[in-house]
Amino acid sequence: MSKKRNFSQVTDSEGIDSFELSEIFSEPNFLRKVLLEELGDNGGGGIHKLLAITVHAVLIESGLVGFDPVSGLQTDRFRFPDEFHSPFSLSYSLPALLRANVTDYIVLRFLSVGRFIQIYGSLVKGSWIHRLSLDEHRFSPTLDLVRANSCKKDGQGSLNFSLENHVMELWRIVKDGLALPLLTDLCSETHLPVPACFVRLPTELKFKILESLPGNDIARMECVCSEMRYLASGDDLWRRKVEQEFGVHLYEAYRTIWKRVFGSRWKERKKRREMRKKRSQVEPCYFPCVPSYDHLFGYYESYFSDS
Repeated sequence: MSKKRNFSQVTDSEGIDSFELSEIFSEPNFLRKVLLEELGDNGGGGIHKLLAITVHAVLIESGLVGFDPVSGLQTDRFRFPDEFHSPFSLSYSLPALLRANVTDYIVLRFLSVGRFIQIYGSLVKGSWIHRLSLDEHRFSPTLDLVRANSCKKDGQGSLNFSLENHVMELWRIVKDGLALPLLTDLCSETHLPVPACFVRLPTELKFKILESLPGNDIARMECVCSEMRYLASGDDLWRRKVEQEFGVHLYEAYRTIWKRVFGSRWKERKKRREMRKKRSQVEPCYFPCVPSYDHLFGYYESYFSDS
């Protein structure tokens, strides 16, 4: 299973068309599709299963693939238990390693401790362990709503903005705490190129960098990768950009999507600038010169004053 993206077909030279990218590229919708595939039409399964599938979705979106250590082959489907009565494990690798028959891979171990799901990730031959703890009470309402949305027959139901924010928060926690560290360990161990340095930065630092950019550059950054689109979709970020670049209007200050406000204002400003540029390029009209007779007025004034 892979997540295909093609931003280049929908962005112009100014980058602003990224405001109009379809929501199918977002992580919440990717999670919804993975839940639909793993849960089936009935959508059965407890919160333990939902959390395990969410972690699985983050790793798949990060470029990893399921791996069967027994056969040494890629697997597209895992069997997720409804409840973690006993620890269970999942294995992941990279397509490049599978093609080269490299036996290094990642092992995730899931364990239920009270209301928390403990996840331990490491290389099968490594000693460094990355640990993540997820509170099922905190994320259960969000994942239940995503599951209900994924089970719609048309599969095209949209997620509200608040729900997307909660999914994005969970996605960030798993990606920063497990996916990127494990991917970096696996690449370093097998001498593959590690993820780009910017991608490896903490999420908070990446967000600070985005905050320092103009709005149209943030729109361009959204087209770089899925994580940048993820980070650059925050409503508070776009509200601040509207305030900085256009000022705040009272009729837009309540229950609005600030990214859309910025996009429409940006396009209006761009149109005005193009109109001014066209007017400045119009050739001026020249009128014939009329001779000046000011010197005669001075002569006649002195003549009559003398007389």
